[in-house]
Amino acid sequence: MLFSINREELDKFLSEAEFFQEITKTGQSYRQEANKINGRLETLQERREQLSENLAKTLVEKEMFKDNVDELLYYTGMANDIRKQAETIEFAIAETEKDLEALNEEYFHRYKQAVSKDRGEIGRTFNPAVPQALEVVRYQLLECLVDIHKYVASQLPKEEYETLNSVVFDEKIQEKRYGTLWANNLIPAVSFANEDYVISKRNYSAAKSGYVDVPKPAVISDKKKEVQTDAK
Repeated sequence: MLFSINREELDKFLSEAEFFQEITKTGQSYRQEANKINGRLETLQERREQLSENLAKTLVEKEMFKDNVDELLYYTGMANDIRKQAETIEFAIAETEKDLEALNEEYFHRYKQAVSKDRGEIGRTFNPAVPQALEVVRYQLLECLVDIHKYVASQLPKEEYETLNSVVFDEKIQEKRYGTLWANNLIPAVSFANEDYVISKRNYSAAKSGYVDVPKPAVISDKKKEVQTDAK
């Protein structure tokens, strides 16, 4: 392969860069507070379930002893106590759910700020760095093509070029109406003027989504195989 992009600096940067720090800090803070509330909610719900079981058991026992006034009063009082505890727990559960709702509302706004800060950092990191790099790559690529063309052209000595022209474009030869287009195109064009080599809007969108939607050149795969073979 005659030339390629040097990714050394980019790969070094990508191996060290850390983004979304604000979102991470916000998430860690949220989970710490939410875990406390959810833990409290879970405990209250377990208490409610236990009271429900106790109430059901008490009502069964009350039914069994309904002919005994003392026992009936005892189990009736116990059932009423359980119902009051259940009402208290229901109130506590409702309050806890409101706490969780308030927490989510608070962190909705905190996440909005965190996303704005992280996006700003990423934007400042890659803009205008990436467009500038692409501009340089485009210029250097075209510069390589220019150098190739100039080098090939320099390989044809002036004397040979003039001799060829004197024969091909001789007046008498021209009268025979031979085709001479080939003599005007001594240097074959590098096959680059092709849509396959143009980065389209679709290619750009795919890259932003995290994948390359054009076939990988065989020379890249072969180069990786060579590196793996050498490593063995």
